[in-house]
Amino acid sequence: MERVGEQVRFDPAEPVRVPIAEQGSLRVVLFCLEEGQEIPRHTAAATVLMQAFSGEGVLVSGEEAHEAKAGDLVVVPPMVPHAMKAPRGRFTILACIVSAAG
Repeated sequence: MERVGEQVRFDPAEPVRVPIAEQGSLRVVLFCLEEGQEIPRHTAAATVLMQAFSGEGVLVSGEEAHEAKAGDLVVVPPMVPHAMKAPRGRFTILACIVSAAG
């Protein structure tokens, strides 16, 4: 069992990435963003599930930007550009990256 809430930490200089789990084709990462920080648009050769863990922010999938709060989930298909932004206060996102091959 992982206590994800105990892993939350912030750095005013840059977003914090905390590896939570990795097993076979699954990787789980906690992203902790201070106000104004972002993980810029990028692609992955995997399906990415971005779930807002705490705070409020923006989750981007393709051309759609979603205002998200704790509990909201965005599913991003492989090779679709995605991003995370914290325009107003701290925002944490739990990302599950599921590749096709283990």
